Amino acid sequence: TDRTIDFTTNDLDGPTILLDEPHDLQTGDVVVYHNLGGAGKEIGGLVDGESYFVIREGEEGISLAATSAQARENQLIDMDTSEAGTNHRFELLKPTIDALAFGVAVSASGSMGKGLTGALAGAGAAAINTIDANVAAYIKDASGGSKKVEAVTGGVTLSANDGSSILADAGGFAIGLAANAGRGNAGAGGIGASASRNDIGKGNNGHSVTATIENSVVEAAVGGVTVSAGSTAKIDALAVGGALAASGSLGRSSAALAGGGAATNNDIDGHVEASIKTGSTVMTTDGGDINLSARDSSQIFSESVGAALAAAGSVGGSSLAAAVGVALANNTIDTDIAAYVNTDGTAQSTPPAAAVDAAGSIQVQAIEDASIGALAVAASVTIAAAQNSALALSGGGANATNVILT
Repeated sequence: TDRTIDFTTNDLDGPTILLDEPHDLQTGDVVVYHNLGGAGKEIGGLVDGESYFVIREGEEGISLAATSAQARENQLIDMDTSEAGTNHRFELLKPTIDALAFGVAVSASGSMGKGLTGALAGAGAAAINTIDANVAAYIKDASGGSKKVEAVTGGVTLSANDGSSILADAGGFAIGLAANAGRGNAGAGGIGASASRNDIGKGNNGHSVTATIENSVVEAAVGGVTVSAGSTAKIDALAVGGALAASGSLGRSSAALAGGGAATNNDIDGHVEASIKTGSTVMTTDGGDINLSARDSSQIFSESVGAALAAAGSVGGSSLAAAVGVALANNTIDTDIAAYVNTDGTAQSTPPAAAVDAAGSIQVQAIEDASIGALAVAASVTIAAAQNSALALSGGGANATNVILT
């Protein structure tokens, strides 16, 4: 359980629940409904302890659907409060990581003598996060007779959905300041760096979302048979590295060096499957449909910023200022999506083959709807001033690499 949301029947406006404050729920998120008003006081259309799929209705409203596919198609559950108690609750089922790594360093020095005055500062931060989850809904070895699955007047729904999310921020900031008011040299340096690495499905256990009927007999009436699997895995990463170095001398030379760097590396790697497998017989009557749907809606959004500022000044000598800013972003989504009726999941069926017989329509669909948004910014500024010679050097580089594989 990620968290709970309490509401009352007064919050219902038809099929929509209006919460007391803005929420971050998205269409496809999974919630578990709980009746807090006593036995028999559930909201009509909902069952205490059952899971439902969110349909986002603006910043403060949500509706519910029975399956992830119905949530995407905006097929709402009608809710009746006429016999319901007042208080109710949702549990949000969503593996979530929210991480912050932050490093700061400040160094300052000053002198009125003839020697060297120096200041060096370095700061770094890293956030490393991994989620591996296997979500499965299945009917297996219900092979007929008293062991079969049958909905005499309604339908059979098998649904698996994953909404794992990682939110990671990392920042490293360094400031170095040096000043000599005598006849000595002054030097300052600062380095700030940060890195963020986030993986969903790159660990030893992998990451999969599967809804499967295997070696089973499933019969349904007008409600049909629905087998659906969906992933809305999400990574939102920010890495910022910044540095400031400044030095000044009244008598001799001064130098300032600054470097800021940031990198994000994000991967979503998984398997989404909706299938009817070996030895299964799936049948509907009374116009019932058979629907298999696998959908990947994974998202990555990453921001990487590297910035540096160096300033050096000398009244009696020379000055040197140099700054470098670097930003890197590397993002990959590699998800296998499969929806099929088969014996072993391969292109060639091997006996005993699965049998599918629908009184209505048969629909099998696999949809890739993944997206990546990336921003990489590098900036550097240098200032050098002196009575004699002055030199200012700056450099910046940014790169974003984004790949979606299916």
